[in-house]
Amino acid sequence: MRKSGIVTMALLFIMVFSQSAVGSTEKFEKKATKLIQKFTSSQDDIGVQQLKNALASYGKGNLQSLVFIRDTYFCDKGLMDALPLRGKACSLLKKMHDHLKKEKAKKNDQIKKEKAKKPVSSPVCNTDLAAHRKACDSGNPNDCYCAAVALWDSGKNCFNLLMGVEVSEIFGPDASFKTVSEGIDTVNEARELYEKACTLKHAKSCFNAAQIDTSYNDNPHACEDCSEKEEEEFEKDWAIMLSLYEKSCTLGHAAGCFWAGLYSERENGWEKAKPFFDKSCAMGYSEACRDLLIREQSK
Repeated sequence: MRKSGIVTMALLFIMVFSQSAVGSTEKFEKKATKLIQKFTSSQDDIGVQQLKNALASYGKGNLQSLVFIRDTYFCDKGLMDALPLRGKACSLLKKMHDHLKKEKAKKNDQIKKEKAKKPVSSPVCNTDLAAHRKACDSGNPNDCYCAAVALWDSGKNCFNLLMGVEVSEIFGPDASFKTVSEGIDTVNEARELYEKACTLKHAKSCFNAAQIDTSYNDNPHACEDCSEKEEEEFEKDWAIMLSLYEKSCTLGHAAGCFWAGLYSERENGWEKAKPFFDKSCAMGYSEACRDLLIREQSK
């Protein structure tokens, strides 16, 4: 009865680690069961209990506990020389340890991949532009965003020029063309950094890059007297702008969904645009809810 009860408990432990450690093999189960039976037959109660503890640790994914039990009760050279059965348990537990270690590494890799899929939240930026640039070069989306914010803040006044404001009204009567040109270059660099952060799944950067494109492409004089080639470039830029708004929406940016809806409607009509407004409204963006209500009332 005692032997049967111990074997049953061992099988329960084995079921636990079989479910929790993906890819564990029938070979482990069979060998563990046989070892429990042999330890019981030899009346090695300590061996039985510690093997059960090792199986429980394996089932819970506890590498440290498994190693302690293995090395203390089974892999000690003196014990293995005196009790060959302990050596067999040592060998099995080493294989279990190696298997569990690999499974943990796979799981950690999967967690990293899942994290990479999630949108990145906006950080609190500091004034160290050089530090943000350096971290951005290493692939940190938050720092790309912060560097872009700093550049945009220093050059955004130049965008007023695109809307027909005189140079002197922005920079004063002594402003030079070079000053204005450098400012616009700064804004363009900010836009590039926003787009880089966007490719790294930073939702607000996708939105901000699209907003800069909107400043260019919404200017009624932007393509006045355009050549055919310039017209094609304008259409291409428009498509990029729309895709950035759509990506910001996919990453959970409420305003991005609203603007994606606005431009999608201009391109594809209300039916294609409505899902963007629905999503934006569901996230609490009041302007999207207002537009949906106006549409509903106008039916």
